[in-house]
Amino acid sequence: MAGAAGWGFAAETAFTLGPALVLRGLAGPRASAKVDFALALLVAASLAIRLIRREHRGRFLGWSAAIGGALYVGGLAAFFPALRALPDGFIWVMLAFTATWSYDMGAFVGGTLFGRRPLMPHISPAKTWEGVATGVAAVAACLGVFLAFLPIEPWHIAVAGPGFAAAAQIGDLLESAIKREAGVKNSGRLVPGHGGILDRVDSLLFTAPFVYLFAVLVLRMGPLS
Repeated sequence: MAGAAGWGFAAETAFTLGPALVLRGLAGPRASAKVDFALALLVAASLAIRLIRREHRGRFLGWSAAIGGALYVGGLAAFFPALRALPDGFIWVMLAFTATWSYDMGAFVGGTLFGRRPLMPHISPAKTWEGVATGVAAVAACLGVFLAFLPIEPWHIAVAGPGFAAAAQIGDLLESAIKREAGVKNSGRLVPGHGGILDRVDSLLFTAPFVYLFAVLVLRMGPLS
């Protein structure tokens, strides 16, 4: 998308920093400081390489796009190994997936059947407030199922349900806004007919951090690393 928009793209920076950020999620609290220092060195080295190169056009814009892309995808995806490391980690990961899917399906069905008022037509004309409402209800039902598997109280649903739904919707709208800014219809070509891989995980990337923060801050399931 950055290339299509004419911003340029420092692929070597993005494809190194992005996976490194995901691996950071595997580091324990004691190792995180050392990992962060290594990541800072990596970013500094990538910037130094851009300074050495002789071409001027897009030198820093492409680097900035790469850093932003790595933080967007790799930084948010790092919450998956962090979720997996919690007690009952596999179930927390499944909650992130199913809550996202529940919202997407609920919002799609509700928007198709009842949609009247656009949510943000300048970004995504098909999204409606009615779809948001049915999506929130679907997430609440999903959380109700997980009452049997996680230490979630019924009253938590009133807080976590809208929070997870908002995260999923923000992730979807952000990716749509980036595509509009870049002037492209699809985020990539690796998944024909689906708009690209990022279209499949845009909501999930934002739901995972919210699930992790809920588990750590509200339920005290582990350290905030």
